[in-house]
Amino acid sequence: MKAYFMTRSTLKLIPIVLLTMMQILGSAGVGRSGIPELVPLLKDQNESVRSTAIDELAKIGESAIPYLIPLLKDKSARVRRNAVMTLGSFRESAKPAVPYLIPLLKDKNARVQAAGALGLIGKSAKSATPYLIPLLKDQDKWVRSQAVSALGLIGESAESAIPDIIPLLKDKDGMVRSNAARTLGLLGLVGESAKYAIPDIIPLLRDPDGLVRVNAANALGLMGKSAKSAIPDLILLLRDPDDLVRAIAAEALGWIGGSAKYAIPNLIPLLRDPNDLVRALASEALKRLGY
Repeated sequence: MKAYFMTRSTLKLIPIVLLTMMQILGSAGVGRSGIPELVPLLKDQNESVRSTAIDELAKIGESAIPYLIPLLKDKSARVRRNAVMTLGSFRESAKPAVPYLIPLLKDKNARVQAAGALGLIGKSAKSATPYLIPLLKDQDKWVRSQAVSALGLIGESAESAIPDIIPLLKDKDGMVRSNAARTLGLLGLVGESAKYAIPDIIPLLRDPDGLVRVNAANALGLMGKSAKSAIPDLILLLRDPDDLVRAIAAEALGWIGGSAKYAIPNLIPLLRDPNDLVRALASEALKRLGY
């Protein structure tokens, strides 16, 4: 039997073979020791090879981060997006990439992914806050949605964005309204400023989009006793046709606490609700309210 050997230059002519070899290398669990084999492929002329090399580096773990950062400037949008998303998957460990991700918020082919990655990195991406705020007024709903979500995940240092987030509660897109409500709820957990948005969040409890109602109820619950003005509207949601809406409305009433005790008669019937989650959260709420 003859043995046949291929050089890297030969493999460049048939990238599908190279891609398969990389996938085998990754599935074999080579770990950090596989980095030297993969790094040269990050400069391959074929974008599919570079992109797949990123996928395999992701399997190696956080030690791949320094090799992924240069790809944020790759000429291929596909490769840039893949590098961004992979870095985001490392969450707070990808903090060194933050200064390199921020410029991509202006990259029309990768700004949605860049905002998402910065959000996943969380509070370690606080330096991105002033660059995310302008995106809240972007024409692209996906950009607005990811930017507002990222600010919520960044947390306390993003409180300065609250005046720019509140108008998104009236955004024409349901996904944006939903994410804006959720972000205000998260910011309400870490500071007082978001609580000024309560009067603007309450109308979303009547939004036609079920997910918007869910996130609005959840946000109000996270703000606790400060959201007592929402109690009447939350009680109405206990009869919502959407199971998740009923469940989160019940939970929110429990989080608001003592001021919501008059909701107990409305919560008791939910102990017989056909949905498991509704019954569980109604029971928990009743306990919080001293029933």
